Amino acid sequence: MKVLIVNEDEKITDLLNQYLLKFYDVTIFSCPIKALVHYATYCEYDIVFSDYQSAKLAMNEFIDQVLLINPKQKFILNSASMNNRLFDLANKYEDNIYMCDLPAEKEIFKALCGSIVDSNK
Repeated sequence: MKVLIVNEDEKITDLLNQYLLKFYDVTIFSCPIKALVHYATYCEYDIVFSDYQSAKLAMNEFIDQVLLINPKQKFILNSASMNNRLFDLANKYEDNIYMCDLPAEKEIFKALCGSIVDSNK
C-alpha cells in the first residue's frame, strides 16, 4: 500500500513516517503545493493523509485538485481542532474523506488505513 503524507508539521510527518514505514510505502511532503505537483505525476496512492490546516494552500483546494486528477482518491484528514469547515468538506466528498483526530493512537490509525484499502477492493 502507498501512502502520501502532506503536513507542514515536521514532527507529525516524522512520527507518521517512522510508524507507517513498517507497513506501507510512504512519501512525505511538508508543502501541499509540492505534494500536488508530485501527485500530478505519481497519482497512484491508496491514501493521502493530510492536515486540514495549511498556510500555503487551502486543503479544500488541494483536495479539489487531487480529485480532478483521480476522482477515486481516498483521504484521511486530521486536525488538532475539528471545525465546521472540515465537516462540510467531509460531507462534500463523503465517499473520499475519512477524518482522524490528532494525536491518534497508532493502532487505530493503522486500522483506519487498512479498512480504507479493504473498501477499495
